[in-house]
Amino acid sequence: MNNKILYLLLAVTLLSGCSIIETSEATHILNGQAYPATDVQSIQILLEPPSQDYIVVGLVESRGMGITTESKDLELSMLALKNEAAKIGANAVIIQSSQQQLISGDGSTERRISATAIRFK
Repeated sequence: MNNKILYLLLAVTLLSGCSIIETSEATHILNGQAYPATDVQSIQILLEPPSQDYIVVGLVESRGMGITTESKDLELSMLALKNEAAKIGANAVIIQSSQQQLISGDGSTERRISATAIRFK
């Protein structure tokens, strides 16, 4: 019985040291005027400027780190990017750069995305 408790305590200690962390964050720089927030679900992701007239709201940068895969890093970073763009009143973002980076010796990676936040006229 005492061995079971000892093994349980050892397992809990080891697992708590290996906690899975997923994180994301984003920042922005406004181009001047602030706009009312938009719905994050309506934010369009563009790879080149649209043919439709627009104004630049600002620049948005995000990063995402998911312990499991690079695709999880991308998912987390894109969600943070869209949330930040919606906060500053954008309708879409034009991706300027997207980079996967190694951030530690254990193979952990993160995705960093820079984009121009725009609002359609």
